[in-house]
Amino acid sequence: MSNKPAGSASNVIVGPARMLVAPIGTTLPTLDGTVDPITWDVAWKEVGYTDDGTKLSYQPTLKEILVDEEPAPVKRALDTEKATISANCAESTVQNLNYAISASTLTSSAADTTHAQLATLDVGGGALNEVMVGLEGLSPAGMQRIIIAYRAQAQANVQLQFKRGDKTIIPVELALLADSTKPAGSNLLKIVDILAPHS
Repeated sequence: MSNKPAGSASNVIVGPARMLVAPIGTTLPTLDGTVDPITWDVAWKEVGYTDDGTKLSYQPTLKEILVDEEPAPVKRALDTEKATISANCAESTVQNLNYAISASTLTSSAADTTHAQLATLDVGGGALNEVMVGLEGLSPAGMQRIIIAYRAQAQANVQLQFKRGDKTIIPVELALLADSTKPAGSNLLKIVDILAPHS
């Protein structure tokens, strides 16, 4: 009898996922299996190249329920849950800076005969921006894995380093917020794998 663990190499995922950000209220991709491959509305914008991949982190806090008659907890209840989606953006655009800085306002102006085209980011004392976040990578079947976060706010400590011979990285870390319009149990994020195309 072999002590080798049972497993399937086809379920091992290798490769990056692209990160997309959109304004609150943007049309979500169709995730009911009728659209394959899944497509994104034009309002979803990619952050572009990343350094060290994209990350989804989920951290629950569980409360132990104790009773007098038992020394160990008899059950555990979900107390709080925190989740983030993050990436180190290798494309040092003002748009990515806007995603990274929670209280920022991005404006742009077109070029004319007397003015250059400008993108301006104002920071400090403003309202906290909310966005929607998406990740698209490979499913174990080699098709699409889609992650959608309905509401998020930036919380990264943004430090830009300008260095000869290396790229300037913009750290984007988006803390997920519950969407009260979604039912309990599904109001933070959704993960959908396409495992086989529709016939």
